[in-house]
Amino acid sequence: MTQNTNGRDGAVLSRPGKVAVVTGASTGIGEASARRLCADGWTVYAVARRAERLEALARETGAIAAPCDITSEADVAALRDEVLGEQGRVDALLNISGGARGTDWVAEAKDEDWEWMYRVNVLGTMRITRAFLPALRENGQGTVLTSPPWPPSAATRAGAGTTRRSSPSTG
Repeated sequence: MTQNTNGRDGAVLSRPGKVAVVTGASTGIGEASARRLCADGWTVYAVARRAERLEALARETGAIAAPCDITSEADVAALRDEVLGEQGRVDALLNISGGARGTDWVAEAKDEDWEWMYRVNVLGTMRITRAFLPALRENGQGTVLTSPPWPPSAATRAGAGTTRRSSPSTG
């Protein structure tokens, strides 16, 4: 039975028999998304690097724990092959993984923090989307949802999307 919603009560569309891949499923929004989709009858592949958290989620919800480092082309290809080999389809990809490291001001920022964020938040999201896009298109109703990887305050403090003028008198 399909449950329609106006989006105001937090309900989502119930889609029994549908298959979703949820990245970042070991914690936070990714975990909550995986829980909700499982509760609504979806087959959910819960994806993250932390296998122990995924196993706990799988025991609690019936999700399929799928440890994967989305920055690794080989891991992403293996995940795609697993999902499509077992299910023959994918209906939704929720790109929730990512994060912020080193929320220092830009002047004090460390290159390795920004490189990590770029590898995970940009390249990892691109890799997993690229891997599943043909299957999502093939079923004619595929959905890709990409969530911003960090809270706006962290990104702003780190200097992303903003500039700050300084002068000798204002620092």
